[in-house]
Amino acid sequence: MTGMSERADPVLEHLVYLSLASPGLSTVDVRSILGSAQVKNRRRDVTGLLLYSGRHFVQVLEGRALELDDLVGVLQRDERHASLQVLTRHPIRHRRFGSWAMGYVESLDDADALERLFEAGTPDATQVNAILERAARRA
Repeated sequence: MTGMSERADPVLEHLVYLSLASPGLSTVDVRSILGSAQVKNRRRDVTGLLLYSGRHFVQVLEGRALELDDLVGVLQRDERHASLQVLTRHPIRHRRFGSWAMGYVESLDDADALERLFEAGTPDATQVNAILERAARRA
């Protein structure tokens, strides 16, 4: 995708959050979330990737700290999911997920891997990042 920043920018941050999808959330709802996120994230210069297991969301977001703060606030108020938990947040020099305003990968393998992590409790950041990296290579 064009228009997303690939430059080094010391004020960029990388954030990964987990959340529980609301009961009855459909594939159409997820596609609606994705479409809206792509438009809004372009305006905010936020990039990332969304994974949905059918029960849980895992999303990586990269952008300026203030934009991520605002976006997390919006996400916390969104009734299409609950129990939002920021798993990791740290400064970065370069975007890893800079090719997408919001990428989305539909993969049963990733969904199964995510659900196995959630069954064991709160997923480990290293394991979640490995799933995100694998999904990014396929996107």
